[in-house]
Amino acid sequence: MTEEWGRIIVYHPSMAAKAADMFNAFSELWPGGFGGGVPYDEQRVRDWLDNTSALADLIALDEEGNLVGYCGLYPHYRDSHAAYISLLGVHPEVVGKRYGKRLLLKALEIAAKEGVQRVDLNTWSGNLKAMPLYKKVGLVWVPDTSVYMQDYIPGLLQIPLAEEWFSAHPDWYTYFKQELTQGPDKRIVDGMEVYIYEFEANNDRLTAEVDRYAWRFCSIERVLKGKKIAVKTRLLSHDIFIGIPNRITIEIVNETGEDLPITLQVNPFKGLKWIDTFPESFTVKNREFVRITRKFVVDSTAAIFNPDKASEVITWNITINDQPLVLFTGGRIRPAVAVSAQTLYTLAPPGKETVVYLDVINHTEEEVTGEIDVVLTGDHRTLPFTLSPQEVSGIEIPVAVPDSPPAVALYATPFLKDNTNAHFSMPSHTHSVVPYCRDLAVVITDTNQEECVLLTDFVAVHIKRERGRVRIAPPSSFAGGERIDFDVGPPYGLSLDRTLTYGYDVTKEGKYTTIELTGTSILIPGAQIKKYIRVAPGMHEVEFWVTLTNITANKVHAGGRMLISEESRIVVSLLDSMGRVFTPLKDTIIESDPSTNFMSETLVPQDPACWKESWTAAQKLSEGSFFGWIWKPEPIDRIEVWNGSLYKLESKTEVLNPGEVYEPVHIWYTFSHSSLQDIRRRWNQLVGRKEVLSPLDKVVTTPPVTVMLADTPFAEKGKTSKKQLEIHCATAYPLPGVLTLILPPRWKGHFVTGDGVSERIPMPVLTPGNPAFVEVELSVPVTPAPSEVVQLHFSGEFELDFDIPFLLVDQKSVKVKNVDVEGHETMEVSNGVITFQVVTGRGGNLIRLKDSKGHSFFADNFPEIKPRLFINYNIGGIQPFIFTLDREMLFLEPEKTEARIAEEGLWKGVEVFWTIENQELLRGQQYCLKYLTLPGSSVVRVRLEHHNPTRRLIKWVAMFSADLEFQKSTEDMVLTAPGGTQTWVRNRVRKPFLSLSNSSNPWVKASKGDQSLVFLIPEGFSGVARVLDVTEMMAGLLITLAETEPKGMTVTEFAFAVNESEKKVDELRKALEK
Repeated sequence: MTEEWGRIIVYHPSMAAKAADMFNAFSELWPGGFGGGVPYDEQRVRDWLDNTSALADLIALDEEGNLVGYCGLYPHYRDSHAAYISLLGVHPEVVGKRYGKRLLLKALEIAAKEGVQRVDLNTWSGNLKAMPLYKKVGLVWVPDTSVYMQDYIPGLLQIPLAEEWFSAHPDWYTYFKQELTQGPDKRIVDGMEVYIYEFEANNDRLTAEVDRYAWRFCSIERVLKGKKIAVKTRLLSHDIFIGIPNRITIEIVNETGEDLPITLQVNPFKGLKWIDTFPESFTVKNREFVRITRKFVVDSTAAIFNPDKASEVITWNITINDQPLVLFTGGRIRPAVAVSAQTLYTLAPPGKETVVYLDVINHTEEEVTGEIDVVLTGDHRTLPFTLSPQEVSGIEIPVAVPDSPPAVALYATPFLKDNTNAHFSMPSHTHSVVPYCRDLAVVITDTNQEECVLLTDFVAVHIKRERGRVRIAPPSSFAGGERIDFDVGPPYGLSLDRTLTYGYDVTKEGKYTTIELTGTSILIPGAQIKKYIRVAPGMHEVEFWVTLTNITANKVHAGGRMLISEESRIVVSLLDSMGRVFTPLKDTIIESDPSTNFMSETLVPQDPACWKESWTAAQKLSEGSFFGWIWKPEPIDRIEVWNGSLYKLESKTEVLNPGEVYEPVHIWYTFSHSSLQDIRRRWNQLVGRKEVLSPLDKVVTTPPVTVMLADTPFAEKGKTSKKQLEIHCATAYPLPGVLTLILPPRWKGHFVTGDGVSERIPMPVLTPGNPAFVEVELSVPVTPAPSEVVQLHFSGEFELDFDIPFLLVDQKSVKVKNVDVEGHETMEVSNGVITFQVVTGRGGNLIRLKDSKGHSFFADNFPEIKPRLFINYNIGGIQPFIFTLDREMLFLEPEKTEARIAEEGLWKGVEVFWTIENQELLRGQQYCLKYLTLPGSSVVRVRLEHHNPTRRLIKWVAMFSADLEFQKSTEDMVLTAPGGTQTWVRNRVRKPFLSLSNSSNPWVKASKGDQSLVFLIPEGFSGVARVLDVTEMMAGLLITLAETEPKGMTVTEFAFAVNESEKKVDELRKALEK
């Protein structure tokens, strides 16, 4: 391939679909898959590239016009002199064909034309094979970083001395001499760390050095047509210590054939004091070498070196024979001695004495002595120190903690002694001691006023004034937590607004404390940004909102984008890990596992109209509590999630008239809730305002991928039948892989396809809203089990198992007949395994349950009605009680009822119906109670329907009391029930016992020998199962609370199984699911 094949163009939205295919192909070369493992589609590309702040989104086309490479060139997010390569990638099919080089060279060309001095790029240590390409185009690997690279070619092309050289030799890439090492570029010349750019064309040479810390050129040497000129600046040491004298030198070599008049202006940075000054003008004669050195010292007003930024610089404005040259020299400005702490504050019990531990660090290579001046409220002390070279020591400061806020401020200032015993002040360190008590709400600032913390008894909000970044964490946690970033736009992306330093004010109103951050956008001139953070003592919540104000005389187009945890999605702290995540889409609440990417980016609908409610929530692994993000939906135009949790909110863009204010985002972070329903209640209070959520309302969630039977969950024993399975998906996450069946013992089965039968088939392509169908053929053995679970196993990116519960029936029938008991009519139901009777004329009780061996399970008085313990009118067996919340009507006479045969598919039994007459608040309410079973099954469904014929809202309670006696005795009966920490097995002793109400695991069991009875609530129904032992009586209790709207109907259901193990509980609950 030649250089002319293909071309480099600028991205256009019409390319989005093809660009998606290209980006998906990048995954073959990208660690962990490109895009976080979430496939790109046209919309995701357009969301990314259609409206950005890029200087250029470059696309490489091959000779056939196919998209084969991308390079994004953006304004630098921290440095107005620089640009940034956001992404560089090529299609796997063109690797090695120099498209990456050409994209980079085009980006550098554009940067130089835009006046950019430097282009930066981040890569990873596993990409060392690309290092020769990067270094050959001028990128250098910054030492002590995880492959952060900088390219100074654009700035060099703009230096007049270099421009003349490049005019003579325009193909700089050919003449560039660079060591293509696969390591950091650490070069030390004359004691300074520099990056060297060297070009050679025949006898012409150009060499330029970049000061590693200044991030600008500090020297240049040019040989052109036999004439040489060199200008170099040199520090004695790049380590510039406050209070320690240093030296700086300028060197000029003139071999041009003529004398050169020089003017010189050397501008110091803040805090630098010259001991001697530089001459303003002088002449360097031909073949003369001139060196001028001056001493300086830096005081504590100088900005301390930050490795994420260019250092403070000494600027050299030089004119050589009327030609300008600007060079820069910087260094690591640090105090010779520093006092610091790992945290901004110390939490301590009120009214006690605590100890504050501070580090004392000698940054120099010499022994230093001095004193630390410590000032506390009402206290002042001086602590001497002597530190050996680079020693890290510490001091302990006892502090009396007040009984209540405010915090105690501690100021520690080191003073360095020189050889004349004079004291030189170092920067002070500020530390706060906070009484950790109720009603706590204080604001703490760091030493340099760059960060503050809004602290309450339950939350710490860390606020960085640069960019106005917010991090929410527990009060005692100094890392991790939830991060909030807000950017004004459009366009959105890497902009200089990230360098804004916000002013802040603190206001208190009632119990609330609010921090107001104020800044003016660089990206959108005239847009004033105000960020508000509000907290209150005792509350598990942080409120955050933003206003944009047009402070110009012209119209301004503005909107906002908020991001959660933008810096990193990798959670390294167990305390921050999410266990389950909940996303409320329009049709259902999706419950997902954040270990997968099923619920990320464009896989999840981003249109707010597709969302049921404006929140996402998660449960913490470490403590089990729930937290969530809640937002006002009105201004939001786009919602983006990552692993199901809120990641990005983008507002509508509004046209603001002069003075107009717009609120693009308003959110709440709410935490330490006991349930998902608590999150929904809080959402409803703050923004939903739809209804007061009742404790009876159960949150129904759905996994991202589900499998269910397309028809009834019945399988006939001893028969072979075909069943259709439906595979549903919430998102279009690709799941290439294979499906197999995992069958119960003695079952046989396979898939049925158009080509016959198969033991394994590929997973169908899944589309949200359209289930994929899979047909299976199952052979079921004759077995006494009431249910079994078939698993559909998926093997692909993940190993997934989907349970498909079946209720087993045989070829017998359910028979219902009338039976006279001492002149009173009952209806008897038998199915070949169990028999029971239903009282038809009064009460609706299920009595005289027996298994196939004739063993009985309940006590009853029928046909008599007489008191038994706490029940005034007891019939026995399973007795229903219906009452209102204000009174437990266990002493009222049973209602008169009617009965008839009931059938629902294969289910058959008796239904009892009545209208309540004996209770004033429920008078006229209609109830229908069904007892249903299957042929050859040990399971009985108990279904209660309430029909409300009135215009009243009816709140009611149903309790079914099962009077347990196995073979007419409670002796030796064993009770099993899930408790708070485990499943408990209780032997019969003469002590009262009542199991817990466990709505998340609602079942109980009574057993004796080979007899047992399990009561359970099917999935999708609300209620609790309890068991009561009061010596004189043992009862199974099934209780539910319900509301029925006017003219409405409510259904509740429970079930019991005869002689079944508790191991079958989960199967039965799923098989009987609502």
